[in-house]
Amino acid sequence: MLAVKGRRSAVVFVATAALLVASCAGSSGVPASLPASSVSPAVTPVVSARSSEPSGEGTTASVQPTAIATDSVDDGSGEAEAFEPPQPTCPAPANAVTAPTLTVSAAGQAVGMVMGSSTVSTCNTTGADDREDADPTEPLLVPSAGVLTVSLADGWRFLWWEGFDTDADGEGANVRLGSETPERPQAIEIAAPIRTGDSVLGVSAWAIRADGRAVAQVGGEALIRVP
Repeated sequence: MLAVKGRRSAVVFVATAALLVASCAGSSGVPASLPASSVSPAVTPVVSARSSEPSGEGTTASVQPTAIATDSVDDGSGEAEAFEPPQPTCPAPANAVTAPTLTVSAAGQAVGMVMGSSTVSTCNTTGADDREDADPTEPLLVPSAGVLTVSLADGWRFLWWEGFDTDADGEGANVRLGSETPERPQAIEIAAPIRTGDSVLGVSAWAIRADGRAVAQVGGEALIRVP
């Protein structure tokens, strides 16, 4: 679940054992809803979420599978349909599985995103890692009108994602509503914030191991700086 709160926007996953077991069995996943106060997708296919055109329509030049997600405004008229991740295949991995991390890169630089709470499910186990919110402090310098690439750790692929960027002081947000990635890429592309100065980028996602034997919920934030 993506939440915008206070001066900062944060990616927060509320995990309960019942929810996790249910998601492993193919029932409802985490709702992709956003608060009405919010304003305004390596061996890797790259899913593009560039949305700089006002109409929200556009294409990207790529020989790889590409999907387009647009900036959206949540008018509070109703919740988006929850994403249902696939059930992990058996047998479960022999060793414990940890949630993948997220990295954001642009213009030859990369920073690790500050990860929030996460969950990991295999065909017979479910685990949760609950973390306190932490603000990102290491900035990624991005040229104006640049493109951000958000990547999962090796061996993991995106199933679904949503995101936002907001002024570092929390003044408004550009929101990208939940989008499935059937190509299962390791990385997605997102248009960089158009505002100058510091912004916080947040991404939350469902991810699956490349071998299909584990499914994870993850979320992270990064500090983006546009000169």
